[in-house]
Amino acid sequence: MRHHPTLSLAATALTVSLWALPVIGEEHQVAPSGLQVIWSTPITLETVPPPEVGKPYIRPRENGISLGQSVDRNGRITFLARWSDFSSSANVLLEDFERNGFQKMTQIQLKGTQADSPSTLLARVFGTKENAYSRIPSIGSMTVDNQNRTWVGGATDYHMGIASDQHSRAYLAQLDGAGTPVWEKSYETGNVPFVVSITPASNGNVLVAANDGWFQPSWLAMIAASDGTIVWEQHIGNGKGIVVARAAEDAFLVANFEATGTDRVYEEGVAVQKVTADGKVGPSTIVRPSINTQKGASYGSLSISPTNDGAYIVSSWEVPFEQNPALFKPAEIAKVDMEGRLLWRVTIPMSFVANADRAGATFCNQPAVVTLPNGDALVACALKGKIYAHAFNLLTGDQKQASFPVPSCNDGEHPVALSLFVRPNGQVLVSGTRPGGNVGPGCSWLAHLPSSGA
Repeated sequence: MRHHPTLSLAATALTVSLWALPVIGEEHQVAPSGLQVIWSTPITLETVPPPEVGKPYIRPRENGISLGQSVDRNGRITFLARWSDFSSSANVLLEDFERNGFQKMTQIQLKGTQADSPSTLLARVFGTKENAYSRIPSIGSMTVDNQNRTWVGGATDYHMGIASDQHSRAYLAQLDGAGTPVWEKSYETGNVPFVVSITPASNGNVLVAANDGWFQPSWLAMIAASDGTIVWEQHIGNGKGIVVARAAEDAFLVANFEATGTDRVYEEGVAVQKVTADGKVGPSTIVRPSINTQKGASYGSLSISPTNDGAYIVSSWEVPFEQNPALFKPAEIAKVDMEGRLLWRVTIPMSFVANADRAGATFCNQPAVVTLPNGDALVACALKGKIYAHAFNLLTGDQKQASFPVPSCNDGEHPVALSLFVRPNGQVLVSGTRPGGNVGPGCSWLAHLPSSGA
């Protein structure tokens, strides 16, 4: 019988109103009174003694690493997570996570897809058999649509071509309630795609976005829910990042990085485009110019949240080992309308801290954004052991800020990826995760962040 140990979560409650705080600038920090940690425990399980010479070493079991998350129309949160064993690991869905924790776990039974023709160079030239392992999907994105269907995406069929050039196929699956695919599909783009975003359309289809390799345009495709066929596809941006939000009944807003410089001066900006449900792509609007001026760098992150009249877009670019402080760029939030036109943009305070002795900087890792019921934006990022929560007025961009410690299973020195959720009743939750590695054990947690005082 398989043993499933009990996991604990770390959760934090902010018992004062974040939105009642005064508007503050970068130089002023507010530490709200009434901060109360209600759970704070690591999730590393079944640790083993340190390795000894002459004895085999078995890594500790570390579970609960979040790969993706979604909130359905009823406010239930589903996590896509990695469940590790001593000798294997599996992808699982943790449904209605706030109430069930790890008690309701569905293992995803992915089979992968067989290519219509041989993929690898050896297979094509010499007729050798395909490596079944290369077709095992690697997934890292998911969503639950309005019909409570679960979708997961990533990549499959990794192989090398001429001159060891890497290739893969984009992967998408629709799952039933038991975690078994209703169908699985892979898509050839010509490069190395990995699905990073799955956005439901009003007719039940899904708009899929994939990063498609170094300096290659991102892949954007509308996929039919019935059988996974491509309704239409486009390539946009430069492949360094793409996010999608459904902004209207039959339209989406897509943000990505786009080269904006010349042959002599390299620059990248954050671009936004409107894409209709039938595949028409509108003009590109640069909402943040010159976010990056180094051609080889690829440390940008984007997040997006739809509003009733457009979307919020948060952008950041990390240069952790850069010695020139002039190249340190803070995160920014931009508000755009339904056509992708810029309404305002504001710097997000406390999004990086310069290290002593010109030894680079520590950056807020992948800031998260969500739209509150009143239309304002909430941005959260973790930096140096604290989570900074910023509220931005929908009309002016005026901001209010609060900070509180990360749960104790985080050491405060290493990156924490955050996600924000808002329920129809206005309740806000934040989750955080840091995969285990040589710098420390894994840590995942869920927190309540009320928008009104307790």
